[in-house]
Amino acid sequence: MSKFKFGLRQVKQLALLMNLDLTSQELSQFAKEMPQTLSAIANLNELDTQNIMPTYQTTGIVNRFQDEQINERNLDKKAIFKNAARTHHDYFQIKGLKYSK
Repeated sequence: MSKFKFGLRQVKQLALLMNLDLTSQELSQFAKEMPQTLSAIANLNELDTQNIMPTYQTTGIVNRFQDEQINERNLDKKAIFKNAARTHHDYFQIKGLKYSK
């Protein structure tokens, strides 16, 4: 018997938080299975993790980005903004749009 109490009310609240549209059959099934799931997760607390380093990734891949290569066709910022009427912090600045109702 699981020490976790998890009924239909809790499953409905959880489904609402996760934006899940569950049938009444699915709600009943989850309510029945959830205490066992929570109990299995709670078993992890019994493991000694004192000397285990946190893992932020498991593949060993260090960098998947390709090296940036400067393209001679790219324009510099001065050339990009040369003909702009107004700029602000390296952005083109335009007049706001007015909407009528």
